[in-house]
Amino acid sequence: MNFPSPTSRIPWGNVGTGASRSALARALVIFLVVLFVSVSARAGEEAKAVFRPAIEAGDRYRTEAVTRLDLLFTAAEGEEGIPASFETERVSVVQVLEAEEGRPVRLVETVETSREMRQSPALGGKIETPGRLQGTVEAARMPGGEATVDIRNAKASGAVLEAERTRLAEELTRSELRLLSEEPVAAGATWKRSGRDLMHLLPHVDAKAFQKGEATFRLHEIERKDGKRHAIIEVLRFSVSLGREEGMRILLEGKGRFSVLLEKGAVVSLAVEGEAKLQRGPAGSLEGKGVFRSEKKVRFNRE
Repeated sequence: MNFPSPTSRIPWGNVGTGASRSALARALVIFLVVLFVSVSARAGEEAKAVFRPAIEAGDRYRTEAVTRLDLLFTAAEGEEGIPASFETERVSVVQVLEAEEGRPVRLVETVETSREMRQSPALGGKIETPGRLQGTVEAARMPGGEATVDIRNAKASGAVLEAERTRLAEELTRSELRLLSEEPVAAGATWKRSGRDLMHLLPHVDAKAFQKGEATFRLHEIERKDGKRHAIIEVLRFSVSLGREEGMRILLEGKGRFSVLLEKGAVVSLAVEGEAKLQRGPAGSLEGKGVFRSEKKVRFNRE
């Protein structure tokens, strides 16, 4: 918002006369009014969060993400349960090579850590795959919106590579911003979302397993950290149903919080947790219940 310069109305050449003192007093009043309006307008802008993508060519960001699920399986009522734990961990660095309208068009990702762990007495203890995928991945978004993914120097099975292609294609063609309000919002505002984009709350869980889901969000506050504005958003409630086989369903229900770096329009921290329920078979012949937690941290820097 542009305002005329308050000092342009002050008759600096006649400050020694009574008339000029009166004019000076009026000018000072104008100055204070304009200053107040200017500060109020800026305060209003600062008090609202606007979620827009602002990724640039040359941006680099490091992502660390962990998702853990602990369940207790039972085959029949009264039987002793069998515990099982599942965990995925991933650390990677992304270099944005090209960007358009605030979104990456071409990027290179270097995977430093990609680990999967399953642990249960039924599995004979702990099974850990420390290098599901390690190497360099390049992804590009084509003019029609489709994505191409080139995986180089990667050590992984065909199934893992295919899952990686799907994930990177979605990173280019979809955005975590779809979880956020499309309009500027102030602290206390709430909104709802549903659909597959809710998988952004569960980093590195296979999005193809998504069946249905819904969530309610609220802007808690806007804070400054290291001179940059962050929107702190609460996940008041979310429910996601997952399934990959006929008759099997995992229901995750919980809440959490994440932070959006408004300068980049990107989620830079995430923590969600809640309860998990599993049912398999036409009559629930295998059931399980437990807890889950997902965390993600992203650090931006430029070289």
